[in-house]
Amino acid sequence: MQYNGSPSMSPRPARGTLRSFSIVQHNSLGSWDVFLSLMNSISQLASPPMIVALQDPPVRRGQLPFFSTYKCFHRSFPKPRVAFYIHPHQLNSVSLLPGASTRSDLFSIDIFAPHGFFELQFTRFMVINAYNLPLKSAPFRTITPPDLFQDNAFPTMVVGDLNLHHPAADPLRTFNSREYNLSHPYYRQASEHGYSLLNQPGLYTCFPFAYNARPSVLDLGFANSPLFPSFSRWDTPLPSTGSDQVPVLITLESPRFRLPPPSPNWSKTDWSSILPALPSLIPPPPPALCSSSTFEEWFDTHANKVKTLISSNTPVSRPSPRSKPWWSPLLSHLRAAFHSASRTYRSSRDPYD
Repeated sequence: MQYNGSPSMSPRPARGTLRSFSIVQHNSLGSWDVFLSLMNSISQLASPPMIVALQDPPVRRGQLPFFSTYKCFHRSFPKPRVAFYIHPHQLNSVSLLPGASTRSDLFSIDIFAPHGFFELQFTRFMVINAYNLPLKSAPFRTITPPDLFQDNAFPTMVVGDLNLHHPAADPLRTFNSREYNLSHPYYRQASEHGYSLLNQPGLYTCFPFAYNARPSVLDLGFANSPLFPSFSRWDTPLPSTGSDQVPVLITLESPRFRLPPPSPNWSKTDWSSILPALPSLIPPPPPALCSSSTFEEWFDTHANKVKTLISSNTPVSRPSPRSKPWWSPLLSHLRAAFHSASRTYRSSRDPYD
C-alpha cells in the first residue's frame, strides 16, 4: 500500500461518534485533466466528501496525482486501477487500515471509529472500491461476485464501475440475454448477503462519446444490511469532468438526524393519465419452457414499466424539517389532553386537577 500526502497528518482516535459523511465515486479514464476537474469541483462544495473512490486513476511512473486537500491510498502496482483519496478531517478522527489485496482492480479500506458510526453499534466500516473490467472469454469480467460482495457482519459499502447492465439500476433499458445473464449472478450474490442497491433507478452515469451509443448505468453502489439504515442519498450533482461517466455522490448520516425523506403523495396521483396507458403495458405471456433467470428478466422488465408510469404521474410530498414521521393521531389526542389539564391546574392550583 502507498499513500501520497503530508506525513504530518497521522490518524488519531475519534472524540465522538461520526454522524454523517459523503463518498464520491468516479471513473477518471486515466486522465489527469479529468482528475483535476473532479477534485476542483469537490473543493467548491460546502461540505466536501470525506472519501473519493476513483476507478482508472491517472498514473505516471507508478505515481498517482497529489491534491492538496486529500491524501491518496492505493495498492503498490505499476498501474493501479482503483484508488482512494481521503480528506484530512477523516484522517484526524478515525483510524484507517487498507485491506490486503493482490489485485489492482479491487481495493478496500477499513475505517475504525472508537465511538461508532452514525449512532450504530459498530466501530468498523469497510468501503470496497472496484473496477470490473471486461474480458473476452468466460467469466467475461475480472472480478467475480464472491470477491465483490463479502458476507460481513459490520457496515460495508461496495462502489465502483462494475460494467454491468441490469433492470434494477436501469429499468427503461431493453436488455439482451447476454447482459442479463452476466449481471444476474452479481445481483443474486448481493441479495444473498444482504446488500441493497443504492442507485436511483434510471439515473444514467455513463454517456458514451460515440454518437450511436446509448447512455447507461455502469457506476453502482451497494450497502449491506448493517449500513443501509444510515444511507441517505445517491445522486449525480457534480458537473461533468470530461469523462464519459459522471461523478456519483453518496451521503450517509445518522437516521436520527436525517430529514424525513420525500414520499409519493398518492392522493394527488394523476389517474386520468395513467389509466389510458395501462392497456399498452399488459405483458405478453412469458417464454415457454424458460429458465428461472429468463422468467425473472421478463417479470422485472414489465413490472418496472408499470412502476415508472405510476411514479412519473405521482407528485412527491416533501416534509418539512420539523415534521415527525413517528407522530400519530393518538399522540395528538394525548397532547391535547395534557395541555388541557395543564391549563386547568394553572388556573385553580388544585392538586387534584
